[in-house]
Amino acid sequence: MTRVLAVTTIVDCLAVLALAWLVRRGRRAHELVAAEQQATLERLRAQLADLVADAERRATALDETLARREAALRELVRAAEPLRPTIDPAEVRLRRDLELQIGASPASR
Repeated sequence: MTRVLAVTTIVDCLAVLALAWLVRRGRRAHELVAAEQQATLERLRAQLADLVADAERRATALDETLARREAALRELVRAAEPLRPTIDPAEVRLRRDLELQIGASPASR
């Protein structure tokens, strides 16, 4: 009986040691995976920061380009102001009325 008790105790101890080894191995594997994920996350953060900085640079360049174009167009409009003849408001109304009548004539037929 003592032998049986000793053998079962040894088997129990071996089982506990095997479980402890499995737990430690699982913990190490988990820590390795977590470290790899952390490194990947840091790399992605750096890439995202680069992308955002690039987008901000492009947006700034686009804003500057659009501002220059707008200024050039405003200058062209300002330069063309003296060349454009002034139109009498009555003439504008007359032209609008004529265009409406001409546009309505074919539709009413």
